[in-house]
Amino acid sequence: MKILIALYELENFYGGVQTWSLTMYETLKKLGHDVNIYTHSTKINEMYRDLPFVRNGAYDLILCSLNEVLNDVKEFKGKKVFISHGILPRLAQPVKGADIYIAVSEETAENCKAKGFPVHAIIRNPIDFDKFYFSGCNKKLKIITFFNRRRKFKFINELKRLGFEVIEIGNPPVLHPEAYLKNADLVVASGRGAYEAMAMGKNVIISGNNSGRSSMELMDGYINNETFFEFRKNNLSGRYNRIPVSSVKIFLKEIEKYNQQQGIRNRKLMLENNDSKNIAKQFLELAN
Repeated sequence: MKILIALYELENFYGGVQTWSLTMYETLKKLGHDVNIYTHSTKINEMYRDLPFVRNGAYDLILCSLNEVLNDVKEFKGKKVFISHGILPRLAQPVKGADIYIAVSEETAENCKAKGFPVHAIIRNPIDFDKFYFSGCNKKLKIITFFNRRRKFKFINELKRLGFEVIEIGNPPVLHPEAYLKNADLVVASGRGAYEAMAMGKNVIISGNNSGRSSMELMDGYINNETFFEFRKNNLSGRYNRIPVSSVKIFLKEIEKYNQQQGIRNRKLMLENNDSKNIAKQFLELAN
């Protein structure tokens, strides 16, 4: 098939849409398809300037993230699929112009429905398991990595005083988080970063600034085989349990649940539910 992946920009990497788009691009190419990229912004990160960018054309399938981009490609020929990635940003809200609406979580599906755009299906976030390889974690917790592309976490110094090695990544954004995640035992993250940490076999606590208010950090808590399916309804955002992170004690309660074997189980959960090849095939079926 001839496929277009359309997104707002590939210059900054503060959100997960860029990673989602690049993952889909690489996966669809591996599956043998002709894939092009459209961005609303013409400024491109130097690492990606050689991608096959286009400004028009006819396609079998157009995968479109963010509403201004959907308006940009309205004259392009092809079945247009709008992917709803979130409920808070203005650009993430569904608008008219797509043939099919897809959500990445139950929360985003409900948001689309409330705005008059029932979704065809929920298709989860794709993970490239060649990039996010299994590196596991230690039997005893040593290294805690805080991963957030938009802000610094509180209570870092308190955790260091308790004897943990603490690393912060993602602020400013990093293009290859796997290089920083590989040595972690426990990762505190939300959204895309949490999925990536699980894929690498890490223990994960869902916590981050996903409340819509810059001063608010919300926690879901420790991921295990049961809580994963609850927390993913809100895309591992912290908005499922909505626990305000007000002291280091809240983190410590979740850190006590650390289990080396859960890292192995987290990798298995990702393989079963978020394999980019399986995700890509679900999108390819929409072209029929």
